[in-house]
Amino acid sequence: ELYEDKLEKVEVEKRQVDVLSPEVFLAGLNALGLELSDPIEYACVIKILALNDDEKLLKFEYLVEIISDYGVAPAVEETAGDFISIDEISLIIILALSEHLVKNKSSLQALLAPKVYAQGTAEVIDSEDFFETIEQIGVALENREHVKLKELLCVDAAHKNTLSLVKIKQLVDEFLRNEQLQDRAIKCYEDMVKKSGEIDE
Repeated sequence: ELYEDKLEKVEVEKRQVDVLSPEVFLAGLNALGLELSDPIEYACVIKILALNDDEKLLKFEYLVEIISDYGVAPAVEETAGDFISIDEISLIIILALSEHLVKNKSSLQALLAPKVYAQGTAEVIDSEDFFETIEQIGVALENREHVKLKELLCVDAAHKNTLSLVKIKQLVDEFLRNEQLQDRAIKCYEDMVKKSGEIDE
């Protein structure tokens, strides 16, 4: 949470990676009561955190390890566990959605805004409208609505056709910061394309 609203995303080998500047990194350490006052120590840490030797961009994944070494455990979002059993089609959908947002420098709120409405204090979207948007950004689904993803994103069991905007955002954010999930999603997509080609032949 310390750096959550200060992270930027860059594309590295077709994957989205969270990065931040050295200044933001140091400000975070100071907020924790930690210091890197020794110039040599500072230079070494920045070198370790640097993304592809670019010392103006620090890789967040490396930063988590450094902070852990100082005895500060990073927070784990509630949605992280949801990915353990997430199915392949859902992963491919989230991959496409994430790539669309990053490529177009857009936000989830902006993409879904025309269809989002308030339900009490929560912002929600009808599942039909959500999957229609998914089709519009280039994901062709065999079934118009993917049931397993609906179950993951719905407000509750009694409202399976109403999806929570907060849950969708948490899912996308967690996906973008989790390189293992990105790798898994890319592999699922490649396998799907390969199978599709074999069927066409």
